Amino acid sequence: ARQKFKDYLKGHANDTGTPFAFQEIFRYWTTDDGDDHRKVWNVLEPSPIPIDKEEQDRVNALVAAIQKLSEQLYSTIDDRSKAKNFAFAPCSARTVHITAIETIYLIYLATIDSEALSKTLGMLSTESFSGYERDLDYIKGQILAEVELIQKAIELSNGD
Repeated sequence: ARQKFKDYLKGHANDTGTPFAFQEIFRYWTTDDGDDHRKVWNVLEPSPIPIDKEEQDRVNALVAAIQKLSEQLYSTIDDRSKAKNFAFAPCSARTVHITAIETIYLIYLATIDSEALSKTLGMLSTESFSGYERDLDYIKGQILAEVELIQKAIELSNGD
């Protein structure tokens, strides 16, 4: 799945260096062509929920912040009906509950340049995210770490 996505990114990149729009990344992962490689869960797998209550609260704040960030772009998509079949990851009750939309958003963040990513993470410091102040550094750090992992996984994919 990562190799096919890498091929898609290379094949659809243009010479002007214009970054992919969220809609393009969303469309890639939600187009049902009968091929299993377009299942977002073949790229990312949710982590286990931390045992410690304080860490659980931080993870919940992280997922809520990702959801709030992703909603800002997801709400601009014309055909959101494709996403109605996307629920949470096929997981046990012991893994972080994150939806396919939020996962696609993280993949999208991995395709944008560092300036755009920094601007996106800067949105977390605005008033609309004031409820996350306590965990802001953690949230930013975790999103950056996830984006870097996704970038590395895509970069190193070789079709095996």
